[in-house]
Amino acid sequence: MIIAYCCAFLAAFFWGAGFIGSRFGLEAMGPMWVCFFRFFVAFIATSPILFLNRQVSFSSRELKAVGVCSFCLAAMMFLQIKGLQYTTVAKSGFITILYAFMTPILANAFFKKKVSLYYCMMAIIAFGGVCLLMELDFRNFNYGDALTLGCAFFSALHILSVGHFSDVFRSSGVFNVLQMLGVCALTLPLAFILEGAGPIQDFMMGAVSDQAFWGLLFMGVFSTALAFFLQMRSQKFIEPHIVALVFLMESPLGAAMGWFVLDEGIGFKGLIGCTITLFAVAMIALEKPFQEVIANVLGKHEQRTKRQTERRSRSGLVGNAGRSL
Repeated sequence: MIIAYCCAFLAAFFWGAGFIGSRFGLEAMGPMWVCFFRFFVAFIATSPILFLNRQVSFSSRELKAVGVCSFCLAAMMFLQIKGLQYTTVAKSGFITILYAFMTPILANAFFKKKVSLYYCMMAIIAFGGVCLLMELDFRNFNYGDALTLGCAFFSALHILSVGHFSDVFRSSGVFNVLQMLGVCALTLPLAFILEGAGPIQDFMMGAVSDQAFWGLLFMGVFSTALAFFLQMRSQKFIEPHIVALVFLMESPLGAAMGWFVLDEGIGFKGLIGCTITLFAVAMIALEKPFQEVIANVLGKHEQRTKRQTERRSRSGLVGNAGRSL
């Protein structure tokens, strides 16, 4: 279980670092082409897994799993990128992580999964930490914010879909490779329609900067291929609503990477927010030990109360016997 939490945390780290790759990639091409190349590089990097597993045919349930997860992931990326044309990066980042709160609600609606009070407490604490980090003003909610809210919705659906179909494939790697291919198939036509063929011609001719090239390569290999594999691996052992809370670390980790690499400063409130979010995410992994400690404390208290009640009962019996004599 600890390994599963480490996988989820590493996935959040690579997604946070992916903001740097996105910034560099956008210097050479539009957001839809960046999205396509991100998943295309990821597919190329992970495609050997198909040959190693020697799986060339797939069941209808496996294809359904790939279709659902690929659609949710492609919709999530499209809405986020489209929303960025109308809203700020900070507001987009904050609204996107609302998937952590949509996930348990949708899990209850679709799969009748109950959420513990402990999780709700940690989610509220993490939410407060992200609020401090972003220092947002919600007085101007615009069209881009609404699109980004849709992105958060599909993010939650993607997490639930991966959790629901995690046992369909014997190999998480095969599932991940096919998901990458599915997103490529969905985003490539949109890239041609919305942004034309210029970016792909420049890329094929090597007319992109080294910074943009390495940014796209990092996003494809680490922030996509490896990160989504780690997500699928972790969700074999962790409930979707819990792993969604761990993924909240993407926001403060992205801010930290911006601070170190791009020299984007983090204020005092932001540092406090990062610390609070990290604390909440760390504590969610300790839910069972925490519950055991509480149960032991309550159990000892009940035993102590029971012994005291028995002593009083014996004292009362002795007193009554003395009076009767």
